[in-house]
This record gives sequence, structure tokens and C-alpha cells, in this order.
Amino acid sequence: MKGLEKIIHQNKTFAIILRQAFRPKEREFFTLDKNPLQFGIHSRGRGERIGFHKHLLKRPLKVSSIQEFLFLRKGKVRVDFFEENDQKIKSVVLKTGDGILILEGGHGIEFLESSELLEVKQGPFLENSTIKLKSF
Repeated sequence: MKGLEKIIHQNKTFAIILRQAFRPKEREFFTLDKNPLQFGIHSRGRGERIGFHKHLLKRPLKVSSIQEFLFLRKGKVRVDFFEENDQKIKSVVLKTGDGILILEGGHGIEFLESSELLEVKQGPFLENSTIKLKSF
């Protein structure tokens, strides 16, 4: 799909990138149902509605991995991806309007311009819940 990219290494999806130029169908989700953080997009016309609703938790949810979504409101950043052994596998550049869902592996971010980066992930964030990689 034009404007949708996946970073796949050794049959694992490390990330899904949604470029600013991506044009969705009415509603599309890009993650598997088993993912702890669902990632999709809506494209609707003027006057359309999503009916009033609330989400019911019908079963306890167990989060086995922390995933995060980054949306670049403005600027330019580079995201580097690493394997479990700290080996760099890929770098991607995000520009204003791009978003990325990080699913797997290690990662680092370099701000190539003054930028505003929106981050969404399961919380709470704990200071001692990350491991610094030697490669970055």
C-alpha cells in the first residue's frame, strides 16, 4: 500500500509506518487482533458519524510487551531499530505528518530538526523500565 510501510526482520514486524501521504479506505486497521496496541485510521466524509459508544472491558487484559505510537506533528526525526543483540537493523526518517507504531525490538530517535513528537504507549512509564543499548 502506498504510504504504508512495515519494518520486518527475521519474520518479526518491528514497526508499521504511516506516511502523511497515505490515503485510507473508510476504516482500516493495520495490526493483528492480538497486538496490545491497536493501530488504524478512519477516513470519513462531512456529516458522517461514529455512533455514541463506550468500550467495555469484558476480560482482564495482560500486556506482555510495551508498544508505542509516535506521531510527528512537525519537524524531522530518524528512528533506528535494533535486534535483541544490539545490532542495528534499519533506520527510517519521519517527516511532519508521519506516524509509526513500534511493535518489537530496541529503538532510538534522533531529532534531525526542531520537532514536536507525540508519543502514545501503555502506561505508566517507569524510569527503570528501559534498558540502554550500547549501539545508540
